[in-house]
Amino acid sequence: MRFLSILLMLFSSLSLASSPKCDTPSSWAPNMAYVYLLNNKVFTAGDVEHDKTLVTRIASEKIENDVYQQVHHVIFKLKSGEDVEVITSNEASSSECSYSGVKVFVISSTFSDTSA
Repeated sequence: MRFLSILLMLFSSLSLASSPKCDTPSSWAPNMAYVYLLNNKVFTAGDVEHDKTLVTRIASEKIENDVYQQVHHVIFKLKSGEDVEVITSNEASSSECSYSGVKVFVISSTFSDTSA
């Protein structure tokens, strides 16, 4: 029983030390990217198929006690069939994804070999 208690304590402390999960379409960084793109007339609210927005966390680095620098790749799917892609960068903590403002970098072109 004592072994089980120690094991549970170890796993609970590991889960507290993990990087915050801020990679859903409704999280702080993707929402701020959406607002920035609207304000800069990259698209209009009616152009975006919100249920198809994709968010992938590229990096998360601990920079302070419970503060992480996170980078996300966000793809907004438009009704026209086009994609608008951005990279976001911001700080997050275990209690909030909005620990800092969000930097948004629009990817204007993507070059790749689709045959690979």
